[in-house]
Amino acid sequence: MRKILLSSALMILLFTGSCGKKKPETPENRLVVASIAPLASIARSVGGNHFDYRYIVPLSSNPHTFEPTPGDMKSVEKSALFIYIGLRLDPWTQKMARYARTSIAVGDSIQKMGIHIDNPHNIWLEPHAVVSTARVIADGLIRVAPQLSDSIEAAYRKFVSEVDSMMANISNYRPDTIKVAVYHGAWAGVLKSLGFNVVAVIANNPAQEPSLKRINEVIKLCKKQHVSFVIGESNFPTNVPQKVADEAGAKLVVANPLYNDSYVDALKNLLKQIFENKRG
Repeated sequence: MRKILLSSALMILLFTGSCGKKKPETPENRLVVASIAPLASIARSVGGNHFDYRYIVPLSSNPHTFEPTPGDMKSVEKSALFIYIGLRLDPWTQKMARYARTSIAVGDSIQKMGIHIDNPHNIWLEPHAVVSTARVIADGLIRVAPQLSDSIEAAYRKFVSEVDSMMANISNYRPDTIKVAVYHGAWAGVLKSLGFNVVAVIANNPAQEPSLKRINEVIKLCKKQHVSFVIGESNFPTNVPQKVADEAGAKLVVANPLYNDSYVDALKNLLKQIFENKRG
């Protein structure tokens, strides 16, 4: 009787799989971790509901000075894919990438495609660069979940179509007739690519508040050029761009470079603030 019980127990172990082995990871519980919220947002646009998306840097923090926690490291270690900016922009992300099963340095991947990146922020802000970012991320998701290739490709095509449609619609508002000044140089490239007339960048180094001399220079230039809008950022104090706007008779618009909603919605929100308050 004892031999029969032992034999039955052995058969159960054999046919229910090895006792110590983990169950294969399913598409529904795949973890995708991005260094910043916009990269997670773009990943969500092309990966859909097949993945669980997280980002490391809180929306109120500066990615350049951020210090990851042990919990952040564990998330990266558990992830199927870790996505970060690359281009040696944030050294802490390069260290974390070493512990990821699969990782993508988006900026480096885009440059390997033969596309020059003038400003690393363009990777998640400038429409043409964002389309390339979506392509790189889509390829990464397919690498970790090849069975989802058709779905990811379809989502990528839809994303590109939405970006193209938005850009085509912008021309109807004659952005070339709208003069703007920006607090941070990242928005200069974005708005120029959309057709806006960018007159000045207030802070050459956004990590440091511009000097009073620089602020006065920009105010003088904005007055002379009849600038209509000053673009500030939600993750930087708005006292300087507000002062420039007030002195120049312009309107302050606050943009969010670390958006957590969809890219298209985030950019449409910025454009809506401008077009709805356009002079004339």
